[in-house]
Amino acid sequence: MSSVLNNFLDDAIPPLGHGRALVFPDMPFLKWRYRNYHGAEIVRDNTDLFCEAANALCMAMQRFIAGDADADVPGLGDRDRQTIEDLFRTTTKEDGDKRHDAWLKAIKSGKFSFGPEIVEYAGKGKGSWKEAALGTNFDLPVHAYREEFLTSNWKRFHDAVLAHRFHVIHDLLPSYGICAA
Repeated sequence: MSSVLNNFLDDAIPPLGHGRALVFPDMPFLKWRYRNYHGAEIVRDNTDLFCEAANALCMAMQRFIAGDADADVPGLGDRDRQTIEDLFRTTTKEDGDKRHDAWLKAIKSGKFSFGPEIVEYAGKGKGSWKEAALGTNFDLPVHAYREEFLTSNWKRFHDAVLAHRFHVIHDLLPSYGICAA
């Protein structure tokens, strides 16, 4: 990066998280490099990192199903691991929705070991978690109380996000001497 851009980033974006790396860490197909605060060049291969994360998520789900957080589980099988790596490397659209569509097509066509599946998800509107929780697709200033709201996926997801944020800000970052208000 040019020194002008580095100076701008130093002033505008603190070296916390991946803010200074912009969208580079979010693109599964990218290989990129940067200099850390010691001046050492760091090379990142997002596909390798995303594949490692996919395997870790698979193992976490296998342990959840086993009901044992310490269970010795296999993780991804070779076929699925290769399919995931291929999709990460070859699905190079910047638009996340277009990458998502490519994955849905791969799942529907049976590229994974579990065979063809149709995966449907409503991120908003009709059939969404929000609609199920609130009983409507409309953003209203006030919603009538519904008993099922408290156990809805939408509320539980938002509760989990808040709990994660609280943990990061009040427990994790302070343990490294970082105060984020």
